[in-house]
Amino acid sequence: MSLYEASLEQKTIDEKLLIVVGDVHGDYDQLITPYNFYKCCTNAKLIYIGDYCSYSPDNNLVYDHVVSTMNDPNIIYIRGNHEGRNYDRNEYFYKYKVLDYKNAFAVDENLDPVNEWDKVKYLFTHAEFCPKPGEFPTVSDVDKVPVDEIDQFIYRYEKLSPEEEEEVKSIKPYQNIFGHLHAYDLANETMDKFMQGQIKNLCIDIDSSFIYNNGCTTNVCFLILKKSDPGYEVVKKKIRHDPKKKPLHH
Repeated sequence: MSLYEASLEQKTIDEKLLIVVGDVHGDYDQLITPYNFYKCCTNAKLIYIGDYCSYSPDNNLVYDHVVSTMNDPNIIYIRGNHEGRNYDRNEYFYKYKVLDYKNAFAVDENLDPVNEWDKVKYLFTHAEFCPKPGEFPTVSDVDKVPVDEIDQFIYRYEKLSPEEEEEVKSIKPYQNIFGHLHAYDLANETMDKFMQGQIKNLCIDIDSSFIYNNGCTTNVCFLILKKSDPGYEVVKKKIRHDPKKKPLHH
C-alpha cells in the first residue's frame, strides 16, 4: 500500500514528507485533497505555492479554508502572481485576496503595496518576494544560489538588486527554493537531478508545466515528496489536465 493510499484509509503516516501543491485557482478539491493527506501525517510540511483565486463559485470555500488553517506552523501559503496587488489581471472583482501566508489575509482595500521591501522581508520566519510577471527562470538559473536543507527556509526566486541580495544573505543563509514562477524551461532531466540531490535549488510552479513530455506540457496539481538519500523521491503526483494541452492558468 502506498503512503497516499494509506492516507485514504486514515492510517497514520510517520515518514518525513514535503507536500507541494500547485495553483489552486478556485479548485476546492485541489486545496482539500492534499490537506486531508497532510492530516494523516505526523512529520510533514504542506506548501501551497500560490494563485488561490479564479472565476470559480468555490472561491469563498477556498479562502475560508486558507484563513482557518493559515496559523498551522507546518502549512505555508505562498503568494502567487494572482495575489500581487500590482498585477491584477482579472482579480479586481474578487472580494478576498490571499496576499501572503500566515497572518496576512485581508480584504483588498486594506492591503499595503506588496513591492515594498520593508513590508515583506521579515514575514514570519521566511523571506518572501512577489514574482514579477513575465520573468521565468531558465535551467541555468536554478543552480545560482547556494542552498542546503529544504525544511528550514523557503525563498521566492526573483531578480533582486545587489543590495537586496546582500540584505537577504544577512537575514538567513539561503536554503532550497520553492516559489511561484512558471518554469517552462525545466525539462525531465532537470527535475530528475533535483530529486537525486544534484541540483539543490529548484524554482518551480508545480501547476504550470515544469515537466515536458515529448514536447507537450504536463499540468501537475500536487507532488508529495519523500525524503531519500540523496534528495527526494515522488510519493504521489496528481495530473489535473490532459498532458497534451497547455496550462489553463499562468
